Amino acid sequence: MAIVSTSRYSTLLLCLVLCFLPLATRTISSFSFSKFENDLYFDSQIALYGDAQISGNDASVRVTRPSLPSFGRIMSRTPITISPRNPTKVVSFRSYFSFAISPGNTDGLAFFMVPKDLLAESLNHSSFGVLPGVVAVEFDTFEDKSCKDPNANHIGLDIGSLVSVAYKDASESKLVLNSGERLHCWIDYDLNSRRLEARLSESGVVKPLDPLISYHINLSETFGRGFFVGISSSSRNTTRATSVYSWSLELKRISSFTHSQPLDPRIVVQGTEQKLVRCKCDYLLRTLAGMILGAACGAMIALLVLFVWSMLENKHHLVLSEYPVYPVEEGYERIIVSGDKGTPDPKK
Repeated sequence: MAIVSTSRYSTLLLCLVLCFLPLATRTISSFSFSKFENDLYFDSQIALYGDAQISGNDASVRVTRPSLPSFGRIMSRTPITISPRNPTKVVSFRSYFSFAISPGNTDGLAFFMVPKDLLAESLNHSSFGVLPGVVAVEFDTFEDKSCKDPNANHIGLDIGSLVSVAYKDASESKLVLNSGERLHCWIDYDLNSRRLEARLSESGVVKPLDPLISYHINLSETFGRGFFVGISSSSRNTTRATSVYSWSLELKRISSFTHSQPLDPRIVVQGTEQKLVRCKCDYLLRTLAGMILGAACGAMIALLVLFVWSMLENKHHLVLSEYPVYPVEEGYERIIVSGDKGTPDPKK
């Protein structure tokens, strides 16, 4: 009985592990800070460089100080690896952070990706920390004609150079980057489409549907051995400070059979018909993913209920007890039958 019960429990536990394992390896949250505090979790995930320091007043990171000049950055301690040839390392990522840039002629702020092999010290005292090999989404508040900046209030994508390969005037979205007010940013990279997208909003409640910048780039080729992500800022000739209030980074593994061919950047989407087709495809994919996730959760709950029921059933199992058998002495009584004299003999 005990051997059979142990085998049954082992089988149920194995089924539960196999159900939880795909979900556990599908999505990995790298880090999430709704506020910044000096603790072991912060030190193990994030590193501060230059003038960046934690402000105890509002639990933020003051990236630049009110001094001339000032430069600082926040960087992740764990690199990201995107490799289509190795399914265990294939990831897409999305990052969210909130920040504020004080009024003045500062360089602004940038979300950057730096190669794993590049020394962190080489980024010191450079505008946004952008060097050859670095990819950055800049929130530029200084118009530099040598970098072909359109104005002093734009978002740009820099690939190894301060000359942006794509940019968007923030004024068109009624945004002022150096207003001193808190802004919310979302950076997304999708491995299937090889697209890097940047969104910005004054309200952190709702993520905008349309990105301000969307650009085709293959990060697995750009950063073959992996890259670190970070946020940097420099103050130029002003004493105004730049602060980061929250930051999160989520990595998502993609199964190898879901890979699609990279999009051709020369194809320009025109009209609304293709947009509707894309929305329908996205809806079908999300519905299918929801059905698969619901089925997996249902299977896990059923297995868990079965496991608990089996344990309770075995606890209430009746166990037959063996009682000792004592010898019983049997007595035999001899009965003598004698003829009755008063009974007449039938032969007579």
